[in-house]
Amino acid sequence: SAFSGCLSLSSISLPDSLTTIGENAFGGCRSLKTIDLPDGLTTIGGSAFSGTSITSITLPLGATTFIGGSFAGAPISSITLPADIKTINYGMFSGCSSLKEIVVPEGVTTIMGSAFRGCSSLSSISLPDSVETIGGDAFAGCVSLSSFVVPKGVKAVKGGTFKGCSSLKTVVISENVNVVEYRAFDETPSLSAIDVDPENSRFYSEEGVLFSKDGKTLILYPAGKTDENYRVPDGVVRIDALAFKNSRALKAATLPDGLTSIGEEAFAGDSSLRSINIPSSAT
Repeated sequence: SAFSGCLSLSSISLPDSLTTIGENAFGGCRSLKTIDLPDGLTTIGGSAFSGTSITSITLPLGATTFIGGSFAGAPISSITLPADIKTINYGMFSGCSSLKEIVVPEGVTTIMGSAFRGCSSLSSISLPDSVETIGGDAFAGCVSLSSFVVPKGVKAVKGGTFKGCSSLKTVVISENVNVVEYRAFDETPSLSAIDVDPENSRFYSEEGVLFSKDGKTLILYPAGKTDENYRVPDGVVRIDALAFKNSRALKAATLPDGLTSIGEEAFAGDSSLRSINIPSSAT
């Protein structure tokens, strides 16, 4: 926090020998609009640029260590990440409400939890197939994000990943995803379709609805679907918890004979639902 609260600081020249910018180093320097980072920089601490007026940052090669929310709350609208970065750390861009788009370079393997949480202007993000892990709440509250393609390297869509992404309409599940965790798509009222790569061995989709590959479990009926009537396919024996939650357009649901299980809050918040049959086989 060496310069924290320097309200009139408008520019600064950093030495080439600098390797570390500490936690909250420029926090609250509201007049600081631009900064050139030296090529020898390797580490940036948490909230280093929070409360500044910096809108654009280019990170040098070698800057690969980011402690906590390095850019949390910063007003940046664009950032260029170094080609050798491997991890987008926990909360790294959390609360960057002016960030509109970001390209994550090939070679990144991990996007940690809450990495982009609350980036309310983020409408476009490009992730390479090298990404293997996306943490919970990684994109929670990204209210401008309208579509998302899960990279091929990812095996799990974790709980809360897209929570509160109110403009999210379509998601593509890649071939290697084998887990979609509880509440991964919580509070996504515009979500109208989840598409699954045909090569995926655990899931498939039909009319945008997510099922287990064997067709026995209906996992998620997207809340933004506009159909007023829906017939659950024959062969489904389980409807997962929250599966139809907040499907406000749905007026009638027909459940198949042989259905044995309906999860908690499966139809919670379906304010237009007027008709549903519960087969005697269900518990």
